Amino acid sequence: LAPGDSVAFDLESANPIDATIILDHFDHVIQMANWENFLKSYAHNAFESRRFNLMLCVTSEAHVSRILGLNGGRKFKYLGLDIPNYGRWLEPQVNALVDKVVKRTASHSPIQDSDKQRLIGLAVRAGSPYPIIEAWDRGFDNIDWRRIELLANIAAEDWAAAENIKPPEDLAAERGARRCAIV
Repeated sequence: LAPGDSVAFDLESANPIDATIILDHFDHVIQMANWENFLKSYAHNAFESRRFNLMLCVTSEAHVSRILGLNGGRKFKYLGLDIPNYGRWLEPQVNALVDKVVKRTASHSPIQDSDKQRLIGLAVRAGSPYPIIEAWDRGFDNIDWRRIELLANIAAEDWAAAENIKPPEDLAAERGARRCAIV
């Protein structure tokens, strides 16, 4: 999907569990107001319709804990791959994407070599194509560098925190220990 495209999903025509909706970078959604209601609504639709699965991708240990704790910790499951940096975009993938985007937009939105290198650096730091997509969406002549740098730094911190994500049994033990300490 291109940025700004709308999506419709017909729950009546889909076969049972023939689709998975992946919400990547859910760490950013968690920072918005009412994210719990948003997530619970999607999860409720997935469960009730039996037409699709819902998968969230997060990198922050704190966010994993918050999601698993919703509804008393009974409804959301941790699939954690426990593979450090799984899904992280590295420089070769970032370079390939930048080359494609620059070739497609060269005629109407050229980019300076220094800006291109800066975007590559920020995307590698972010471990995500997000800085490139953000710049492409706004136009290479209208890049909000402050915003992109801020988001790249947040993503880099999330990747660092991902190395500390605990397996579900450890989280359950900690929750049990906290309950015992509170009682």
